[in-house]
Amino acid sequence: MESILYSEKVPDTGWGVVSLPNSDIFFEFKKGLYLRIFLGYFILFGLVLVFIWRLWVEDKLRLNAEEDLKRSRDFLEDEVERRTRELEQSERDLQKTFMYAPYGMVIINNQGIIEQINDRAEKLFGYRGDELIDKSIDVLLPKKFHKLYARHLDSFNRNKKTRLVGQGRHLLGVKNSGEQIPVEVELSSLEHSEGEKIIVSITDVSKLLMAQNKLMEEHERAMVTLSSIADGVITTDIDGEIQSINPVAEKLTGWASNEAIGRHITDVYQVIDERTGSKAEDPVVKCLSSKAIIELGIETVLIHRKGM
Repeated sequence: MESILYSEKVPDTGWGVVSLPNSDIFFEFKKGLYLRIFLGYFILFGLVLVFIWRLWVEDKLRLNAEEDLKRSRDFLEDEVERRTRELEQSERDLQKTFMYAPYGMVIINNQGIIEQINDRAEKLFGYRGDELIDKSIDVLLPKKFHKLYARHLDSFNRNKKTRLVGQGRHLLGVKNSGEQIPVEVELSSLEHSEGEKIIVSITDVSKLLMAQNKLMEEHERAMVTLSSIADGVITTDIDGEIQSINPVAEKLTGWASNEAIGRHITDVYQVIDERTGSKAEDPVVKCLSSKAIIELGIETVLIHRKGM
């Protein structure tokens, strides 16, 4: 070794004497070892810092995610609460509308069993409270209409389209007393929390039929009067289309009633100026446009269908 100053073997022994300088011969070795230890600690410290940083980042992300989740949960809870309040209010409003509707309304299931009935329907049919609950809707209809209603209910359950039962004619309803009344019945679908239901709207048309019958009677009396008077009379609608023509007017114009009705007045009622022979201003058209009574001049002549 270069750093050994002197060495000598001890006689008769395996020992030797070595003289070393005062400097540390392991300095370089220890220096390298300390450096490696420092580097090791430095790397370890760095790894610990990275590990701690990653834990902090992950914890931050977790806290942010939890905060976002909490905000979303709070928002959803508020939204659900708001929608629940709206639905409850809507249901209350619907219930009020149903109970106090101006016409009879009955809620039934798909089998036609009554589940709810409003005040108007109770008064219309003469029932009180829950007398009709869990009974078939058939109790409100005469037996002769049971099959017709059953067909409409079956068809409605298949396509869920709002419809009038017996459209084009009036059905009859049966009161609690047994009295029959003319009614119109409409079926419509209702989405309910307990499943799909059917709303049966029932309108009493007794007064409507009475008014129609009275109008028909008055019309018939008017037609009898028009047919019996000595003057020719033609009636039109506001567009000038002929609605009726009495026998005297048929003779004067040469147009039979079945031919004239539906035509415009100018096709049947034609007048000319006797002095000039030119077509006179049509008084009927003038009357319709001015909405006033128009009188013909003494020189005006009515032209017969055959030109006479």
